[in-house]
Amino acid sequence: YYYKRYKSSHDAIAMTQKLGEKLEKDYGIEGGKNNFLFEAVQKLVAAHRVLQWTWMLAYYMKSGGKKQLFEYQQEMLVNNTEGLQDIMESKCQNYDSLLSQRKDIINRISSIDKFRCEIVSQVERGDFEDLLLSQADSDLESWACSFCTKADNPKNAIVCSECTACRRHGEPDCKACKPPQ
Repeated sequence: YYYKRYKSSHDAIAMTQKLGEKLEKDYGIEGGKNNFLFEAVQKLVAAHRVLQWTWMLAYYMKSGGKKQLFEYQQEMLVNNTEGLQDIMESKCQNYDSLLSQRKDIINRISSIDKFRCEIVSQVERGDFEDLLLSQADSDLESWACSFCTKADNPKNAIVCSECTACRRHGEPDCKACKPPQ
Protein backbone atom coordinates (compact mmCIF):
# COMPACT_ATOMS: atom_id res chain seq x y z
CA TYR A 1 0.00 0.00 0.00
CA TYR A 2 2.62 2.55 1.07
CA TYR A 3 4.94 1.79 -1.83
CA LYS A 4 2.09 2.14 -4.33
CA ARG A 5 1.20 5.53 -2.86
CA TYR A 6 4.87 6.56 -2.89
CA LYS A 7 5.17 5.52 -6.56
CA SER A 8 1.91 7.25 -7.43
CA SER A 9 3.20 10.51 -5.93
CA HIS A 10 6.50 10.08 -7.76
CA ASP A 11 4.68 9.58 -11.07
CA ALA A 12 2.39 12.55 -10.35
CA ILE A 13 5.43 14.84 -10.10
CA ALA A 14 6.48 14.00 -13.66
CA MET A 15 2.90 14.28 -14.89
CA THR A 16 2.47 17.70 -13.27
CA GLN A 17 5.75 18.95 -14.71
CA LYS A 18 4.58 17.90 -18.18
CA LEU A 19 1.28 19.70 -17.55
CA GLY A 20 3.23 22.84 -16.64
CA GLU A 21 5.29 22.57 -19.82
CA LYS A 22 2.11 22.19 -21.88
CA LEU A 23 0.48 25.21 -20.25
CA GLU A 24 3.64 27.24 -20.76
CA LYS A 25 3.84 26.24 -24.42
CA ASP A 26 0.14 26.74 -25.16
CA TYR A 27 -0.66 29.81 -23.06
CA GLY A 28 2.61 31.31 -21.82
CA ILE A 29 1.53 31.05 -18.20
CA GLU A 30 4.48 32.83 -16.58
CA GLY A 31 3.68 36.39 -15.57
CA GLY A 32 0.64 38.61 -15.79
CA LYS A 33 -2.91 37.38 -15.34
CA ASN A 34 -1.77 33.79 -15.87
CA ASN A 35 0.69 33.75 -12.97
CA PHE A 36 -1.75 31.81 -10.77
CA LEU A 37 -1.53 28.88 -13.22
CA PHE A 38 2.26 28.82 -12.96
CA GLU A 39 1.98 28.97 -9.17
CA ALA A 40 -0.55 26.11 -9.19
CA VAL A 41 1.87 23.88 -11.08
CA GLN A 42 4.71 24.75 -8.69
CA LYS A 43 2.57 24.06 -5.61
CA LEU A 44 1.32 20.78 -7.08
CA VAL A 45 4.87 19.58 -7.69
CA ALA A 46 5.88 20.59 -4.15
CA ALA A 47 2.83 18.86 -2.65
CA HIS A 48 3.42 15.65 -4.61
CA ARG A 49 7.05 15.65 -3.49
CA VAL A 50 6.07 16.02 0.18
CA LEU A 51 3.40 13.34 -0.20
CA GLN A 52 5.90 11.04 -1.85
CA TRP A 53 8.06 11.06 1.28
CA THR A 54 5.22 11.10 3.82
CA TRP A 55 4.20 7.66 2.58
CA MET A 56 7.63 6.33 3.51
CA LEU A 57 7.47 8.08 6.86
CA ALA A 58 4.02 6.61 7.58
CA TYR A 59 5.29 3.14 6.66
CA TYR A 60 7.81 3.30 9.52
CA MET A 61 5.53 4.87 12.13
CA LYS A 62 4.31 3.00 15.17
CA SER A 63 0.53 2.65 15.16
CA GLY A 64 -1.51 4.85 17.44
CA GLY A 65 -3.22 8.19 17.77
CA LYS A 66 -0.31 10.33 16.54
CA LYS A 67 0.03 8.19 13.42
CA GLN A 68 -3.70 8.49 12.80
CA LEU A 69 -3.44 12.28 13.12
CA PHE A 70 -0.47 12.30 10.72
CA GLU A 71 -2.40 10.17 8.23
CA TYR A 72 -5.44 12.45 8.56
CA GLN A 73 -3.29 15.50 7.74
CA GLN A 74 -1.70 13.55 4.91
CA GLU A 75 -5.15 12.68 3.53
CA MET A 76 -6.19 16.34 3.67
CA LEU A 77 -3.14 17.21 1.57
CA VAL A 78 -3.91 14.33 -0.82
CA ASN A 79 -7.53 15.40 -1.32
CA ASN A 80 -6.67 19.04 -1.97
CA THR A 81 -3.78 18.13 -4.25
CA GLU A 82 -5.87 15.70 -6.28
CA GLY A 83 -8.69 18.23 -6.51
CA LEU A 84 -6.41 20.91 -7.94
CA GLN A 85 -4.70 18.38 -10.21
CA ASP A 86 -8.09 17.35 -11.61
CA ILE A 87 -9.07 20.95 -12.32
CA MET A 88 -5.76 21.71 -14.01
CA GLU A 89 -5.83 18.58 -16.16
CA SER A 90 -9.49 18.75 -17.15
CA LYS A 91 -9.48 22.46 -17.98
CA CYS A 92 -6.02 22.74 -19.58
CA GLN A 93 -7.47 22.18 -23.06
CA ASN A 94 -9.58 25.32 -22.77
CA TYR A 95 -7.83 28.52 -21.70
CA ASP A 96 -11.05 30.40 -20.93
CA SER A 97 -12.23 27.52 -18.78
CA LEU A 98 -8.99 27.67 -16.78
CA LEU A 99 -9.36 31.42 -16.31
CA SER A 100 -12.95 30.96 -15.14
CA GLN A 101 -11.66 28.66 -12.37
CA ARG A 102 -9.17 31.28 -11.15
CA LYS A 103 -10.75 31.79 -7.71
CA ASP A 104 -11.10 28.05 -7.04
CA ILE A 105 -7.53 27.40 -8.19
CA ILE A 106 -6.14 30.16 -5.96
CA ASN A 107 -8.13 28.84 -2.95
CA ARG A 108 -6.84 25.33 -3.55
CA ILE A 109 -3.27 26.61 -3.91
CA SER A 110 -3.63 28.22 -0.49
CA SER A 111 -5.07 25.05 1.08
CA ILE A 112 -2.37 22.85 -0.40
CA ASP A 113 0.37 25.17 0.77
CA LYS A 114 -1.10 25.30 4.29
CA PHE A 115 -1.29 21.50 4.65
CA ARG A 116 2.09 20.95 3.00
CA CYS A 117 3.87 23.50 5.19
CA GLU A 118 2.28 22.10 8.36
CA ILE A 119 3.43 18.55 7.61
CA VAL A 120 6.95 19.74 6.73
CA SER A 121 7.10 21.86 9.92
CA GLN A 122 6.06 18.91 12.07
CA VAL A 123 8.72 16.69 10.53
CA GLU A 124 11.40 19.40 10.88
CA ARG A 125 10.47 19.92 14.56
CA GLY A 126 10.80 16.18 15.14
CA ASP A 127 7.18 15.73 16.20
CA PHE A 128 7.17 12.14 14.92
CA GLU A 129 10.63 10.95 16.00
CA ASP A 130 9.20 8.98 18.90
CA LEU A 131 6.97 7.05 16.47
CA LEU A 132 9.63 5.88 14.05
CA LEU A 133 10.60 2.22 14.01
CA SER A 134 13.56 0.49 12.38
CA GLN A 135 11.15 -1.57 10.31
CA ALA A 136 7.49 -1.49 9.35
CA ASP A 137 4.97 -2.04 12.13
CA SER A 138 3.37 -5.09 10.56
CA ASP A 139 1.77 -6.34 13.76
CA LEU A 140 0.41 -2.87 14.54
CA GLU A 141 1.68 -3.07 18.12
CA SER A 142 5.01 -4.88 17.89
CA TRP A 143 8.52 -3.72 17.22
CA ALA A 144 11.62 -5.76 16.54
CA CYS A 145 15.27 -5.11 15.89
CA SER A 146 16.10 -5.44 12.21
CA PHE A 147 18.92 -7.85 13.11
CA CYS A 148 16.84 -9.95 15.52
CA THR A 149 14.06 -10.50 13.01
CA LYS A 150 16.61 -12.14 10.73
CA ALA A 151 17.80 -14.44 13.54
CA ASP A 152 16.29 -17.82 14.23
CA ASN A 153 14.77 -16.67 17.50
CA PRO A 154 13.67 -13.01 17.52
CA LYS A 155 12.54 -13.41 21.15
CA ASN A 156 16.21 -13.30 22.24
CA ALA A 157 16.49 -9.56 21.60
CA ILE A 158 17.34 -7.45 24.63
CA VAL A 159 14.88 -4.62 24.20
CA CYS A 160 14.59 -1.38 26.14
CA SER A 161 11.13 -1.03 27.65
CA GLU A 162 11.03 2.71 26.94
CA CYS A 163 12.23 2.98 23.35
CA THR A 164 12.32 -0.67 22.26
CA ALA A 165 15.87 -0.26 20.95
CA CYS A 166 17.70 -3.57 20.81
CA ARG A 167 20.78 -3.35 23.02
CA ARG A 168 22.16 -6.65 21.80
CA HIS A 169 22.82 -5.14 18.37
CA GLY A 170 23.83 -1.68 19.49
CA GLU A 171 20.85 0.24 18.17
CA PRO A 172 20.76 3.77 19.58
CA ASP A 173 18.45 4.55 22.47
CA CYS A 174 15.65 7.04 22.09
CA LYS A 175 15.53 10.41 23.86
CA ALA A 176 13.61 8.89 26.77
CA CYS A 177 16.47 6.48 27.48
CA LYS A 178 19.41 8.85 27.19
CA PRO A 179 20.71 10.06 30.56
CA PRO A 180 20.40 13.82 31.13
CA GLN A 181 23.53 15.69 30.10
